[in-house]
Amino acid sequence: MIDTIITRMRRKIDVIRLDAKARQDVLYHDMDELLSLLDMLERELDAELARVESGLETLHQKMREGENQ
Repeated sequence: MIDTIITRMRRKIDVIRLDAKARQDVLYHDMDELLSLLDMLERELDAELARVESGLETLHQKMREGENQ
């Protein structure tokens, strides 16, 4: 769901950015920054998800080891 939200936001910002660029509006630069911030957010969310998945794998491993004893 988060991917869908980010994708929709990116599309909307890109439309506004292109419109602002066509009108030679300074808003164009703000939209570039918003797109950069979305990229940063997406990378952080991916990293956090990887940490959670790693933690879950460690937990499952410990549970399996406990069952074998």
